[in-house]
Amino acid sequence: MKHYFLTILVAMSVTSSMAQFSLSGKITTTEGRPLEGANVFVEKLETGTVTNHEGRFTLTNLPENEELVTVYSYLGFRPEKRTIVLKNDYYIEIQLETQAYTAQEVIVSALRASENTPVSHHTIDYKTIKEKNSGQEIPYLLQLTPSLVASSDAGTGIGYSSFRIRGVDMTRINITINDIPLNDAESHSVFLVNMPDFIESVNSIQIQRGVGTSSNGAAAFGASVNMQTNSLSHKAFAEINN
Repeated sequence: MKHYFLTILVAMSVTSSMAQFSLSGKITTTEGRPLEGANVFVEKLETGTVTNHEGRFTLTNLPENEELVTVYSYLGFRPEKRTIVLKNDYYIEIQLETQAYTAQEVIVSALRASENTPVSHHTIDYKTIKEKNSGQEIPYLLQLTPSLVASSDAGTGIGYSSFRIRGVDMTRINITINDIPLNDAESHSVFLVNMPDFIESVNSIQIQRGVGTSSNGAAAFGASVNMQTNSLSHKAFAEINN
């Protein structure tokens, strides 16, 4: 009888020393709006959970009388740290303050192909544009490149003009200026007659034959023509052409 009594006493002692409790609570904004999906993490135990649609959470099986650092966080809000020592089940309410993040500048240059891009392309630089520009419309300058045929209603290259690349007309050619598409939203056409002598302001032109790097819609099916204008000059200058 004495043996059984000691066994029960030891079992009760072990159970008491291994007592575990739960931590529950609610996470909201400073205005009281519940934050669904907020993170709750216990650093020492490397365990955690997330809040439900009401901003509530529950962590179970936490040890008794141990100093636990809990971290409450949510994207766009300043994280909150609390230190707790559990002696029984514990309930806590956390309010997180909004936090602004300043990201670095991002430059997107996906519309132009580089030397290693597996796309058939041709680039006309500023020097070539100046040498070949005779005052005609843009298609007559572009016809210096492979697989491109230019045409003009008047036959002079001035006025209504167009071009084809690999037999595809301009409604299936994506034309951009500084990565901004010029194609009409409905017909996908580009009316170059509305841009007289625009070529004087162009620094370089890249032509990509076939489906290239552009992602500006259905007009990029046949080819892409990307024009980059001259960069801003901080010094005054003038030109005289004979």
